[in-house]
Amino acid sequence: MIVLNVGVFLVCFAVAFLVGYIVGRYKKKSK
Repeated sequence: MIVLNVGVFLVCFAVAFLVGYIVGRYKKKSK
């Protein structure tokens, strides 16, 4: 159960990181 929770946390962190990275690049490009 603990391993599963850690896996979910890592997935959420990776998704948030990718979204932030893409949004940052998009905002930089639009400027």
